[in-house]
Amino acid sequence: MLKKLFNIFSKKEKLNFEFDFQEVMAVVEKAGDKTQELQGHVMASDKADGSPVTLADRKSSRIVIEGLKTVTPDIPVISEESTEAENAEAAKSRLHWVLDPLDGTRTYIDGHEGYGCHLALMDGNTPVLGFAYFPSADSEKRRHYYTEKDGHAYVKTGSSKPIRLKVSKVGKRARKLTAATGWKDKTLALNGTELELHRAVGGGRLCVAAEGKTDIAVFNGWFSDWDLAAAHAIIKAAGGDLFDMETGKPITYGRPNYAVPPSLGGHPDTVKHLLDKGFHQAARSKPFSGAHKRRQP
Repeated sequence: MLKKLFNIFSKKEKLNFEFDFQEVMAVVEKAGDKTQELQGHVMASDKADGSPVTLADRKSSRIVIEGLKTVTPDIPVISEESTEAENAEAAKSRLHWVLDPLDGTRTYIDGHEGYGCHLALMDGNTPVLGFAYFPSADSEKRRHYYTEKDGHAYVKTGSSKPIRLKVSKVGKRARKLTAATGWKDKTLALNGTELELHRAVGGGRLCVAAEGKTDIAVFNGWFSDWDLAAAHAIIKAAGGDLFDMETGKPITYGRPNYAVPPSLGGHPDTVKHLLDKGFHQAARSKPFSGAHKRRQP
């Protein structure tokens, strides 16, 4: 059955799936809208790694997992809110979903928007499809970034028509770059290149970079597979990628504890130029703290 659902493909080949992408998108949107409905009405508690969790996280996870049982019954799901045993079993399948039912729980608890529901389809350790939905109390501000069967990435805002995404490419002589970063990140000094910061939550940084609203997306701490995999698939389909800050190689997944090292997303040429200039050294001086730091295996 899996062979029918999924064909191995290269960058030159088109995706070939038998399941309905619109049905997957509807499942993700249903879960995201439920979190928006519950915002301000749920309490938070701390998980073992120190990160917060709410009833909204768990409800969203159940909605997506149950929905995918109908849409893609043969593809198991790894979720941030599932047990270690459940995730270990799902990881045995070469083709599996990776879910963050509520990316940006701290933002959510504080009553802000920018949080989302992120779902990635993985071929082994590589994300091949991504759906990243950002709910809003204003229906015209709801945004859904996603990959399509044509191999491209799109964003749909409210009732508007989808727009194809394409990463920006910056020349080596550029003196100013825009960077999608966390809310607490500080400006980085980088050999005469000025970085204008654009704040975004978690994997949302890769989405705005895929859209060309920023030149790069910065993750200068350890994150998790479910934080980044969906948006990683989206930025790849938009002509970019996500690279390990230390090695310069594209990020892959499936490490112990689902940990993802400090990384930089954007057009490959732009990222290479920044790493050659020592970006990883500058970013290392501004590390994240808390749960992200403890995710390192």
